[in-house]
Amino acid sequence: MLIDMHVHTSRYSPCGRAAPETMAAAAMDAGLDAMVLTEHDKIWPYDHWYRLQRQFPSLKVFRGIEVTSLHGEHYLVIGMLEPGLFWEFIDEPTLFETVEENQAAIIHAHPFRYRDKLVPEVLHRRPHAVEYMSNNVRPDMQPLIKQLARHHGCGLTAASDAHDAEVVGLYAVQLPDWPETEQQLAHTLRTQSHKLKLVEPRSKAAGQ
Repeated sequence: MLIDMHVHTSRYSPCGRAAPETMAAAAMDAGLDAMVLTEHDKIWPYDHWYRLQRQFPSLKVFRGIEVTSLHGEHYLVIGMLEPGLFWEFIDEPTLFETVEENQAAIIHAHPFRYRDKLVPEVLHRRPHAVEYMSNNVRPDMQPLIKQLARHHGCGLTAASDAHDAEVVGLYAVQLPDWPETEQQLAHTLRTQSHKLKLVEPRSKAAGQ
């Protein structure tokens, strides 16, 4: 399964610049099999997600969330759909403990985007993967991200971090299986993040 695990829309992310339907159509045009809606500090309500999924049956749409932590880091959480479990500026211990209690998956999104060093409260918390390639990961960040992944002993992921249709699918990963639910996707990330294949489907399609 070729999946973009970091996608925003104008429906629930203030910085999103395209409607969910536009983003879903762009994901299909990019050759993706699936995408994860990771709005800022907001999980899509079931009925809104259901209507979008019905409209695009050939694209698997998962629900996740991008959580802003107390120390200003951003984390993608997949596998937990209950509203109210996360909030903006949640402290790292509560965030990671809640993820573990529910056997969800947590990905450190674009670390070092805003600062060159991470505070101990962040370094002491091990995610299941670290985002290595995205529209918001600069080349100078990647050596630090690799060091961080080695520090945690976790895998790397790639995702677009798309806020508009032109970026959807710019980066993605090839999953070793075809999960049907968010919980199954979380299990794959928790247990097989080291097997993920980082790809750039749009670059490859363009022959670059």
